[in-house]
Amino acid sequence: MSRFLRFSISLLNTFVLLSLPQISFSLQDVAEETCILEESDGTCHGVASQKVKLLTLAPMTYDLGKGEETYHAYITPDISAFYKKFKGSLEIIAPKFNGQAAKFINMSPEILKLMWDPGNGDAPALIAETNPFTAAGAGTFPGHQFFFVSDDNEKIRYRFVVDSSTNIYVYDSYASPNEENEIRLKELKKTAANYYRWYRLWKDSLLFSWQYKQVTGRDYLSRFPRDPPMHHMWAADYFGQTHVVQTNETHFSSLPPEPMLQRELPHEGETDKQVCK
Repeated sequence: MSRFLRFSISLLNTFVLLSLPQISFSLQDVAEETCILEESDGTCHGVASQKVKLLTLAPMTYDLGKGEETYHAYITPDISAFYKKFKGSLEIIAPKFNGQAAKFINMSPEILKLMWDPGNGDAPALIAETNPFTAAGAGTFPGHQFFFVSDDNEKIRYRFVVDSSTNIYVYDSYASPNEENEIRLKELKKTAANYYRWYRLWKDSLLFSWQYKQVTGRDYLSRFPRDPPMHHMWAADYFGQTHVVQTNETHFSSLPPEPMLQRELPHEGETDKQVCK
């Protein structure tokens, strides 16, 4: 017997969708009745019909030096869309908690330690050890200070100060466009081909992230390109959105009788595997 399962979109579902921008849904217009004058007790004095555009991914073009390509990015909508209100009818209130994610990329051929500097004279704290051309992440706040230091704690390679508008922080030991770094890169390509390939992958990823941010206003925290999600993600367009799913799996509202829960033993000449079939 086929059954239908019904579930509603919660705040958690919404954030899961926002963090996975490679899922693609079709754009739909849905006729909705919207309250245009609502009292604090929920009483509605006016209802207007309008078409609510469900959220979707928008195509954006990017160029990593091989010509223009297309990527589908999540564009943050007006906040009123999550409540099916008229655009501009609601305002975003900044949360008191201003914590953020930060990603620190070690684009050098040496092992570096990522340290947090408390800035009050206390000893720095180790956050992570990063291998050559890898990254580490941390939860942090604007104004926090970090630095990359050599594995022997002797040489500070780069310092970072966290800014609320930036999630990605990079130490690129080849960044300065001078003859010495050009020679070092050629040597890296010749003697450590894998390291050079990883370096180029990071350069492409950062270039994509810059173009992605121009369109979405957000840093691209994953490394580009990334594999698309394996599993279907349900659209989370607005609070209260409901999806209905049909399944052939039997739903039990209570446990079957105890005798039916006993393991069936194989008959003579049968194996457990045959019984399971």
